[in-house]
Amino acid sequence: MPTWYVKAGRYDGSDPVSTEVVVADVLAGHLDFDTPVQSAGDTRWFALGALPELVNAIRRARGLEPLASMPPALPIDPDKRQSLASVRPQATRSTAPVQVAASSLPVSRPPLPVAGQKSPPPRKGFSVSPLAMTLGALTLVGLVVAAGYRWMRHASDGQSLGNTAPQDTTCAAAAHYCLTGGAADEARPKTKWTLIIAWREGCLDDGYRGFLESLAESHRADLTVLGVGMAVPPSSDPRAIGKRALPPPASWPPAGCAPRFETLPTSRGYASDFLALPATYLVDSDGHFIAAWRGGMSPDQRGRLSAWLDGSVWRGP
Repeated sequence: MPTWYVKAGRYDGSDPVSTEVVVADVLAGHLDFDTPVQSAGDTRWFALGALPELVNAIRRARGLEPLASMPPALPIDPDKRQSLASVRPQATRSTAPVQVAASSLPVSRPPLPVAGQKSPPPRKGFSVSPLAMTLGALTLVGLVVAAGYRWMRHASDGQSLGNTAPQDTTCAAAAHYCLTGGAADEARPKTKWTLIIAWREGCLDDGYRGFLESLAESHRADLTVLGVGMAVPPSSDPRAIGKRALPPPASWPPAGCAPRFETLPTSRGYASDFLALPATYLVDSDGHFIAAWRGGMSPDQRGRLSAWLDGSVWRGP
């Protein structure tokens, strides 16, 4: 067994000491790793913790695996107590970037569940399958096509409103809400559409009056229903053949025949046309002509107008 000279505590460095004694004194706390130690046959002194033979003997005594390698030991002055860290070789400081292997980095792991505590469910990410995206796109295309078809049908129904061609009525060319005379401009309705009903004498047919009053009530936000007097203009127009020129009624509406929708005194405006009475005109918010009906409306024409005002497609009675 190696023999050592120790210079600390009860040892003055003159008597040889075995490895077992050095280990026992370290384990008992009488010596530490900074203790100066000299190997027999060597003139240099070293710190105890710098010598592999002693360090591994101490580790074995503590039940630990011996170290495979240790830095080379540097001699020390036994008369000057030096710490082990001060006599170990120091690596040269480098400014080069340090590369760390990914496997040496700490790995973040979820905390272990506590006994009796339920683990939270795994977080689910939001994802859309290709099939769902395709179905969504097809649905969107279908909605657009349906809306376009509906609009085209509605526009087509609008063109099919009325029973009189635009060229057969003076209203289409006159515009201005089909009104003339008086201070009609002051009474222009401000709704999206205006339905003007013109006649001269007596009362409207009960069924037609009821239909118009129902329209005025159900579409009050978008539609103004307006009753006006009718004049027949003097003209050589072929449309006026067989028509005698007539001024507007002296009083309006006829006595006892006022409907439940708005009427306009002839002093403020009246219609002037050749159409059979009652004549009905539909105009937009700027007073431009949309459609005309001579002699009232048939049930089919009433249904078509109601559907058009509702924004729906007329599918017949």
